[in-house]
Amino acid sequence: MTSGAAALFLQWGIQRTPARYFTAQEVKNYLIRGADRTDTITYPSREWGYGRLQLYQSFTSLMTN
Repeated sequence: MTSGAAALFLQWGIQRTPARYFTAQEVKNYLIRGADRTDTITYPSREWGYGRLQLYQSFTSLMTN
């Protein structure tokens, strides 16, 4: 699922005018920023990683940056 989200990020960047090419680290950072986290877990964790993937929040983070 995360690889599909990363692919959408890359596709979105390429289709823009002018095209924006993301590095792997940039995509990772935006996905982490958009992740949904609960207050009771310390992140990153073995079970949840950086939290639940929230692609909309990741794109919102990108647009406000």
